[in-house]
Formats: sequence, C-alpha cells, structure tokens
Amino acid sequence: MNEIFRKELVIFIVAILPIIFLFSVWDQMPDKLALHYDFKGEIDRWGSKQEIVPFAVLPLVINLVLLLVSKFKVKKSTENYYLVKLISVIVISFTILFMLYALINDSGDKANLSFLILGGITLVMACLMKSVKANHFIGIRTPWTLNNENVWRETHDFASKVFVISGLLIMILSLFLAKKPLSFAAFAIIAISVVTSLIYSFSSHKKNQI
Repeated sequence: MNEIFRKELVIFIVAILPIIFLFSVWDQMPDKLALHYDFKGEIDRWGSKQEIVPFAVLPLVINLVLLLVSKFKVKKSTENYYLVKLISVIVISFTILFMLYALINDSGDKANLSFLILGGITLVMACLMKSVKANHFIGIRTPWTLNNENVWRETHDFASKVFVISGLLIMILSLFLAKKPLSFAAFAIIAISVVTSLIYSFSSHKKNQI
C-alpha cells in the first residue's frame, strides 16, 4: 500500500505543477491574453486570464480519470501501468506548462504550440500502445493483427518505439521550424510512422505463418 501511495503521490505532484505555476504568477498576469492564432501566426482571438484555468487543471483531471479507470481494470501489469500513467501525466503537464509560460510571457511562436501539443499527444499514445490488448477500436487494426495475438503484440511493441521517436521529433521541430515547414514535417513524420508500422505488421504476420 505504501509503495502504491508513493507512486500515486509522485504522479499527483507532477499533475498539479501547472496549477502551482499559474497560482504563482496570477497577480502578475495581464487581464487579456492572446488565446488563438491563425495559420499565419497572427492573433485572431483575445480572452481573459480566467479562460486558461481549465488548461492548468487538465493534467490533474486526467490523472483522476486514469485513477478511476484503474479501479475497473481486472488485469494489468502494475509496474507497466504506473510507468505509462507517469509518462502520460509528465508529457501533458509539461506541455501545458510550456503553453502557459508562452501565453503569459508572450514569448515563442504561438502558432507552433499546437504542434508541440501534437507531439506530446503522439508520445503519450506511443507509451500506451504497448499495453493495449487486441481490439477493434484503437491501435493498429489490420486483419493479421486482429487474428493473431503475437502479431498484435509484436506490431505494437515496434510501433510504440517508432511513435515515441515521432512524438519527440515533432516536439523538437516545433521549437525551431516556422509554421509552414513544420506542418509538412509533422505530416511526413506521422505518415512515415504509420506506413513503417504497417509494413512491420505485415512482416510479423508472414513470420508467424512459418
């Protein structure tokens, strides 16, 4: 019980970091913030600072949802579950922290924030991939992965590594590239990751037929 409590406490602390940060700078924030940018990177929507509160609370809400979901899971690898949960909350919390910092300090290319978040989401999904059992709703669903548990497992082990690299690449490029080349780069990275995973999946299918 103590071990579980310590793990949950670490995840909880990471989840509330955006709330702590927002609380610490609340009085120094301007009343109006640029909340949305168009494709050219120009401001097309302003809003009050109260509107960014839900973003700061989001990691905590996600953590609580994952905690509730875990109560209904009959079978799970405990170590794997906490690792996936910790990575998910870390990525989401630090993505939100970066976004809040950029909004408050009016720094960085805000148009690239959406791609930073996309990279973070890709990274989270990659970490979750390895623990997903065969199903018809999420994952790499092909006739051969759905019909063979080994093919499903091998495919998602491989795809997990590929999409971790993809997510990290998109997040790194979002800090350096302008919006237009970044759009093409992100699309190419995701497309290559999907195609590579499908090719590996078919290769695994052929190997398991031997």
